[in-house]
Amino acid sequence: MVLSSLQGSSIRQWQRRSTLGVFFAVVATTFGGTAMVNAMPSLAFASSAEIQVLPFLDKMLSYVGRPHGYLLSSPAGFEIGLFGLVLSGGTLAIVETGLLLILELFPKLTSQFAARKICHACSGLLFMTLDSRQEAARGAIWLIAMGSILMTWNLTDIIGIKPFRFGAIKDIGITVYLIIVMLWFYWELPPTALSPMFFADPAGAVVGKWLSRKFPQKNSAWCGKKTVGGSAAVFFVSAGTLLALYPPMSLAFLVALSAAATLAEAIGGSYDNLCLAAAVIGGYWVCAGFTSE
Repeated sequence: MVLSSLQGSSIRQWQRRSTLGVFFAVVATTFGGTAMVNAMPSLAFASSAEIQVLPFLDKMLSYVGRPHGYLLSSPAGFEIGLFGLVLSGGTLAIVETGLLLILELFPKLTSQFAARKICHACSGLLFMTLDSRQEAARGAIWLIAMGSILMTWNLTDIIGIKPFRFGAIKDIGITVYLIIVMLWFYWELPPTALSPMFFADPAGAVVGKWLSRKFPQKNSAWCGKKTVGGSAAVFFVSAGTLLALYPPMSLAFLVALSAAATLAEAIGGSYDNLCLAAAVIGGYWVCAGFTSE
């Protein structure tokens, strides 16, 4: 009976995501883009629609993204893209480049802190619209990530390109974030599984800073510089991403993974992205594997 309920829930989710994907594809066609609606079912991914704006750019990126590997099987139930919306690698490259240029070239629009958190969350949001099994998607990720790492480590200064204004030179946090994403796509794992890392970490920083400014006496630090309010934000945003973007799970499991994410982010220091991702994704993979057995 429980299995039947879960199957019914999965069917309803598939129908909702497919409808959203077709809607976005129609919108893209209306505005002059080339929308491609592809049914791509698999054991790990649900079907979706892809939006492709510049086919020749995707073709070039596909040469870069041909290498791929295999690490482990993805548990069933993760969708391709974001609620049925999938961008091609070329489309992602255009949008992501525009985002980075705005954050970098218009400092009056955002502070360095705000620009960093916007980049963290919005880039993650865009990455989740990709299908990691597609060569063009992997090529776009690798070019964007490698270019950003070279800038972060000041290796592009020789050609006149300075590091990001919102990151430190040799910034460990940015570097680890990008390496995780590159490896994830190399192994062709579902990008939505990285959603706790994409959103919970910046949410904790933003909420914690705001509460410390407005209510400094009530938002005390409990683990180094990590505050109660900031860690609470990490917990609730982690829970929200698990509820919205992960396959169905029990409430107890969701709470346990969210608590693990909160603790990992608090003690992770410069490697908080890695620790958070390892705690949530590792815990989910292990338990899902045991359940499937």
